[in-house]
Amino acid sequence: MSARILAPALVAAALSTSLPCAAQLGGLGDLMKKLPFDSNRPASAPAGSSTPAPSSDAKLLPVKPKAGVDDTLKPDLLCRRFEESSDVWQALAQYGGDQAQARMTRILSSDFRFADLTPEDKKMLRYIAYTTVWIPASVETGFGKLYVAATRKRESTDEDRSEAAQLERIKTQLSAFKSHIDNFPGSVDIVIDRKLLTGAYSLVGGLIVLSLDFLNRMDEKEPVKRLIVAHELSHLYKRHTVKELQYQLVTSAGGFDLAKKLLSRANPKNSANPLEVARNAMDYAKSANDLYDFVRSHQVAFNINQEFEADACSVQWMKRSGVDPKPLVSALAELESVQKENAGSYAKTHPSNQERQKNLLVATGQAPAASAAKPGTTTSKAKKP
Repeated sequence: MSARILAPALVAAALSTSLPCAAQLGGLGDLMKKLPFDSNRPASAPAGSSTPAPSSDAKLLPVKPKAGVDDTLKPDLLCRRFEESSDVWQALAQYGGDQAQARMTRILSSDFRFADLTPEDKKMLRYIAYTTVWIPASVETGFGKLYVAATRKRESTDEDRSEAAQLERIKTQLSAFKSHIDNFPGSVDIVIDRKLLTGAYSLVGGLIVLSLDFLNRMDEKEPVKRLIVAHELSHLYKRHTVKELQYQLVTSAGGFDLAKKLLSRANPKNSANPLEVARNAMDYAKSANDLYDFVRSHQVAFNINQEFEADACSVQWMKRSGVDPKPLVSALAELESVQKENAGSYAKTHPSNQERQKNLLVATGQAPAASAAKPGTTTSKAKKP
């Protein structure tokens, strides 16, 4: 059975485990028939909500962000933990007040197209993608299970058992780091992708994906292995995977309609209403196949600032675990040979080794703060797996 056919079933199964309230009300099918529905109202603006209705002015006037909004998007080079919010409407109020909320209501209306977006709209959507999380955790988990099922389908062999032993050593290192991280968002799993030529990356669903090349090379290079494992773990901790996916959805013609569906359910007020919980779950299940296809064709490629953040967090995890982080600087040099083999995609999505080394020297106390590389503003393009 193909992965594409499995997607809706697996995600729907993952979603169904989060619906005890709906089940207690006598069955999802009967429940759906009782749900009120107003086709002229986005689900994220329920009756009685303070969200303003769209006006003709809101359709035309550009939304101007409030002073200081851009500071929110600056990279967190101290690896601080900020509370994740799913309240898109509160974030819109912080971004541009009532005008931003009214404009989002217009964007979510059924007749609004990707081509209708203005440069100001795209800037606002970028803010929402990077400051809130509106792809539900249950959908993330469903995709994680789907990916694991697709990459672990071979029968066990002696070679596989050898790989399993190497993988177990990496998992031990991962667990050591993770045990010192407070409020880590969700679980983490490591899988081997035999189609991946080299390297490692993190993926929506709490996954760290390794190539066989990485597994074989890194077993004897402990500092490099620690760097990469801590770095990819940091991407998951900072929610870079889901935020970058959200950004790609709202800024691409192929993902825009799906983004609208997900954003229309991103209201925390609905989470306390069992009827809304059931309706949202059905919507997510119906959208699962489209979202799966999008993830498979738009592999997350982090932007340069996110790579700086992941490096900064890597230093923190090592310090907390009692591991000297100073060898990280020299470990970067050892990575150069691997990077050259995959230079095309790596160079577009990562800072230069020189920039990363400067920041690591500062983070590990080997250089003054003034010598750190300045964070960039470049956002990478998505790359296919």
